[in-house]
Amino acid sequence: MLLSKAGHLVTKEEIMAAVWPETTVEESNLTVHISSLRRILGDSPTEPLFIETVPRSGYRFLEAVKAIAVGPAALPPQVPPKTRSLTTLGAIAALVVGGLAVAWWMASSRTDTSWKATPLTSSPGKEIGPALSPDGSQVLYSVRARNPDGKLDLSQMGLWLKNLATGASERLTSDLDFNPAWSPDGQQIAFVRYVHDNAKDEDVATLVVRSGFGGTDRVIRSLEYVANIPGPTVRYTADGQWILTSLGIGSMLGLPPARLVAISVQTGETRRLLDPLPGSSGDFNPAVSPNGRRLVFCRCATFNTCDLYAAGMSGPDESVLYSMGASDSQSLWRTEFDWFGGHFSKQLSPSDEDAVQPAVARLPDGRWRVVYVRNMVDVNLWRVQFDVPDGKVVGSSPLENSTRIENTPVYSPDGQRLAISSNRSGPSEIWSWKVTGLDCVQITHLGPAYSRSPSWSPDGRWVAFDSRPTGNPQILVTETPFDSAKPLTSEKYSSQDPIWSPDGKWLYFASNRSGRSEIYRSPSPIANAVAAADPRQAEKLTAGGGSLPSLSPDGGTLLYRRADRAIAALDLGTRTEQALAAKLPVVIGPILASGALAYSYFSLDRRASLARIKIPSGEVERLIPLPNLSRASRLARSPDGRQIIFGQADRDEADLMQIDDLRR
Repeated sequence: MLLSKAGHLVTKEEIMAAVWPETTVEESNLTVHISSLRRILGDSPTEPLFIETVPRSGYRFLEAVKAIAVGPAALPPQVPPKTRSLTTLGAIAALVVGGLAVAWWMASSRTDTSWKATPLTSSPGKEIGPALSPDGSQVLYSVRARNPDGKLDLSQMGLWLKNLATGASERLTSDLDFNPAWSPDGQQIAFVRYVHDNAKDEDVATLVVRSGFGGTDRVIRSLEYVANIPGPTVRYTADGQWILTSLGIGSMLGLPPARLVAISVQTGETRRLLDPLPGSSGDFNPAVSPNGRRLVFCRCATFNTCDLYAAGMSGPDESVLYSMGASDSQSLWRTEFDWFGGHFSKQLSPSDEDAVQPAVARLPDGRWRVVYVRNMVDVNLWRVQFDVPDGKVVGSSPLENSTRIENTPVYSPDGQRLAISSNRSGPSEIWSWKVTGLDCVQITHLGPAYSRSPSWSPDGRWVAFDSRPTGNPQILVTETPFDSAKPLTSEKYSSQDPIWSPDGKWLYFASNRSGRSEIYRSPSPIANAVAAADPRQAEKLTAGGGSLPSLSPDGGTLLYRRADRAIAALDLGTRTEQALAAKLPVVIGPILASGALAYSYFSLDRRASLARIKIPSGEVERLIPLPNLSRASRLARSPDGRQIIFGQADRDEADLMQIDDLRR
């Protein structure tokens, strides 16, 4: 009403008659709405820039108004709209771009929800990235299966189409294709295709569009993404003319943050939607409401700590569906909006079901159909045995078998116990295991904070670890008998992967407090009382980006992963850095230093392997293939050097689930 008569008085009677034509409301209700508008615009009733109050008469919009199209074309590339945080998501351990997806919107209803999910697929491997057709009758999804030797099973890869009425499935593509999306009219699909760049020896993500299922594929542009599949999500705008997605990686490697863009379906023109926060991983997983008025996306401090943000105009009767939680216990949530800029959030799926990547469509009878991914992961501790310390592999076997997730092991100084992260009691906590007999003792009780990466102090009294009690990961320590945990770093920044120096004087960790991930060290609680430990004393050791720190047994050399993905060795005495190789095969996990050797996980020929690197030559020796290494675990070396312990996903599968009516 105000914009339609910009510059002119709009009386209270006019507004109330137009907004509430068949309802009797008090004038105070109008006052509340005007106050809400001013708050959203950052306006002042006493010194208005936008909405002027005309005493006893009505209101006047002061600025000139120009009508423009709704959609990404309306978003100025250099002047992002105001955004606001909807909720703090906490630890999402899978890559955000693959594990957390924001769905289309649905009508708002705060009534109780019905959760009667039925399996839609049940094949071995992983069916992921579902996209429902606009009428809800068909679902597109991608298949990610592996052969027994751990290589990707290319005979099953690609996009599949399932008719939800008949149950019939057909394969549409036979490439490395992921994250499909339907155009609003159902006549076109867009998806992410990985193409191997021979010059760079990398699989690079591209945006592809196909018109009709029998049409040809058209590559729109590269998405500047070379990290693990499935890569960034894509979404059409309400008018079908633009595709929203992320460009870049923006990981803990110190690269520039990923940025949200709108890409023209016809021309490939690319427009920036928002400026990401400096030093963050960036913005991911955009979803636009069907009326094109609101954008929701994930803004990530790191790849595993994100908030949900909204940008655009408010409106009633809208809600958005998304997944939230730690990597092994995500659930589906729904946030509803009102005219006043408020929102109401509620968990929908059971807490014991790892539910991600929801897709939503409205059926002809008015019901809402939801298809989502149910992850089924079982990570157990395995050991690799050598004939002599760091010698030849003589075998590998499971250290234990369970139905839960045991990960990030580390030996105690006497070699008698392992500290691990485990979700056997619910959320991931730190546990202490006896190596012989495997008796388990839970040593943290922080609730849904996702605690991991424990590290024993040299005297065995302390365990340091990272956890996310309220937001960004921070370093905490607990002392025998592990009665409580005390934070050593601020949650203002992301700090993780702590390790103690062999002499107990320093605690090393990775943090993004300088704007990107670097390696720091601070005086340890052994040398200083915990209450006196000051994280401001932390000393920055790297300058070119650093993550996944590891120390040599003598404490003189720091190994870590640089921003360019090379493994680097820093001499802590001379402060000279040496890259072990200009570019090693893709490192997909933490590093374990062991004298003249370093152990890690690598992707070799599209197959995950446990390997070791010779220092300083950088020569890589493959030890054993790892068919199901989907969640790279910290490596633990026994004190005698004849065993390496790591977490292996003995089961890593995902099925599609279907719900035909969330509301009762």
